[in-house]
Amino acid sequence: MNNTFYALLISLFITSSIIHAGSIYAGTPAEPDSLLASAAAEDSSGLKQPVFKTTGQQDSLEALPWHQMITRIPEDYYSFFTTSFSSKALPVIAGIAAITGSIMIVDKPLGAWSHSLIHKSGTYNGFSGFMVETGNGKYHFLLAGALFLYGFSFGDSRALKTASNLAEGILVSGIMVQLLKRITGRGSPEASSNRSGEWRLFPNPSKYQKNQPKYYAFPSGHITTASLTVTVLANNYPEAKWIRPVGYALVGGMGLGLMSREMHWISDLPLGMLLGYAFGNIVSPAMGTPEDKKSSSPAKGRLSILPSYSPSSCSISLVYSF
Repeated sequence: MNNTFYALLISLFITSSIIHAGSIYAGTPAEPDSLLASAAAEDSSGLKQPVFKTTGQQDSLEALPWHQMITRIPEDYYSFFTTSFSSKALPVIAGIAAITGSIMIVDKPLGAWSHSLIHKSGTYNGFSGFMVETGNGKYHFLLAGALFLYGFSFGDSRALKTASNLAEGILVSGIMVQLLKRITGRGSPEASSNRSGEWRLFPNPSKYQKNQPKYYAFPSGHITTASLTVTVLANNYPEAKWIRPVGYALVGGMGLGLMSREMHWISDLPLGMLLGYAFGNIVSPAMGTPEDKKSSSPAKGRLSILPSYSPSSCSISLVYSF
């Protein structure tokens, strides 16, 4: 019972801290981008740019800027790193480091307790396995695909935008998580002998691939992807107030499942949550309810890589909005 209470208390503390800390990314970028423009924009050559219309209006396939999930990735990283290394981010970085370091003290006992649950209850064993599986990125890509099909079939611009945001976010956060895993080389509980896992910095890529549990613990990619999905859905459907509480409860259940299955320590989770929350806000800045979306002005100070087309030609344009 005591371990249950401590686990719940730590989970609430981590979640509230991440949401507060991640707010520095919530305004990045500060303005809705061309995805929400009410009509096709024109570049200096006079060629039309494919854009989304405001939520609720009908869209054709030609109006869908499918390429943005790829072309905006460099800009996403620029936003992430410029924000992360700004003066206002220093307390956030220090806070996440402090949270991660402090809960390492309970990595072993909470991990052992959560692992014991799967032997005590067949129901929990099945539940934890299901929660871990839902963190697999392929299911989140499938969700993006389902939203795209729905948006295309019924002319729902917001569903199309959400699908694009999800695909973009999964790609950009996934690359970051894999990079950090291959830098830190932290062993998972199932592959570690000490209390908090061995840290093998910059492990050999070949060894990493052959024995991933020995190196892949930090941070949790499952938690990053799940947190990103919750953030993107909540930002695109702000009137659905249930998305965040239900979503973060599921993320918490996933974290417990990852601990029970000895895939992660509890201290692997805070950075994973922050990465998901941060990239979720970068790729899909919160824009209020549909009734509040009156602005059609393009974002300022943004570099975009856009394909242009006309009946007789096509080209790629670099557009910088001042």
